[in-house]
Amino acid sequence: MGESPLFAPDFAPTCYWQDAVPARDIAGDGLPAIADTLVIGSGYTGLSAALELARAGRATVVIDAEAAGWGCSTRNGGQVSTGIKPDVDELVASHGETRARAILAEGRRSLEWLGDFIAAERIDCCFRVCGRFHAAHSQAAYDRLARELDRRPAGWEGDRFLVPGSDRKASLGRMPTMVASSWPATPRSIPPAFTTACWIACFLLM
Repeated sequence: MGESPLFAPDFAPTCYWQDAVPARDIAGDGLPAIADTLVIGSGYTGLSAALELARAGRATVVIDAEAAGWGCSTRNGGQVSTGIKPDVDELVASHGETRARAILAEGRRSLEWLGDFIAAERIDCCFRVCGRFHAAHSQAAYDRLARELDRRPAGWEGDRFLVPGSDRKASLGRMPTMVASSWPATPRSIPPAFTTACWIACFLLM
């Protein structure tokens, strides 16, 4: 890439995570004549499906238009959370109380499953439980967070807690524009390129 005032001198058009885990070109010699299953896409979803199918004895082929794991699976912030975009009230309005609770519970189970999968496969990917800080930029935003926490499903009381504005400096340092915050304790962090590379290895070793 030529010089440009828009970019720093050391700019590279590659994902940050690939500094430690470069993208892998694992193209084969050609497609087999016969396969039980053809998986299109080598991101988390495709590789997970392919691994399950291969371990179940199915002849499985994965194809992708780019390098393995090229898309969002290696180009995200590395945060793993139970949350989904709609809040409890929105889910209840759309799906009813029972299904809304089930959707939220599925998010928690998915987080637990990922940790179990990484442990079972012995994937060295810097996976850790670190929590996530959710800042409130105004009193109204803080009050909204407090209302959302009050509506958490039974049994999830320890999942999040509020950090009042008076405590924020002691908790997180000097953040003068923040009024207060919510701190979910369960989210994890994981460098995505590490995980994708290990998923690829699991599949290739089948």
